[in-house]
Formats: sequence, C-alpha cells, structure tokens
Amino acid sequence: MNMVASDHIPMDRIVPDLRHEECRHWEYPEQLPSASVVIVFHNEGLTTLMRTAHSVLIRSPRRFLREVLLVDDFSDKENLHGIYDATI
Repeated sequence: MNMVASDHIPMDRIVPDLRHEECRHWEYPEQLPSASVVIVFHNEGLTTLMRTAHSVLIRSPRRFLREVLLVDDFSDKENLHGIYDATI
C-alpha cells in the first residue's frame, strides 16, 4: 500500500456505491435495532484507519449506530498505541 498517496486522500472522499442495482431500491424498516461496528486492525496506516472509521460515522444513520470500536490486534507501530474515545 502506498501510504504517501493514502495520506493525501481526503476524509470526505467520494465512495462509489458498489451494491447490486436491485439492492439500491430496497425499502428497509424504520424500527431496526442499533448495531456496533468493530474494526480490527494490525499495523494499519493511521490515515487509512481514520478514513474507515470516519466513513462508518458519516454514512451510517445515527439511530442505528450504537458505537464504533477500533480493536488493535497487537500492532507494533507506536502511532497506533493508546486509547482513543470519541462520542457519536
């Protein structure tokens, strides 16, 4: 992965909708339970990881998103160590 290029990709990038055409028109019930999103990573590039979390936060309906958990699977990159807490 080219981390120099990754570092220049904006957080609010345009992500293409790759769903099957038929799925784009489905109607979903309004009364669905909330969900947690778990992102497990190991030595991931920080900007890549942050874009992933950011995408989940801005593209998920707030009423359905309970939390986003980032789970470090024993990374040895120092910039990935520590506890980060953000309120939705």
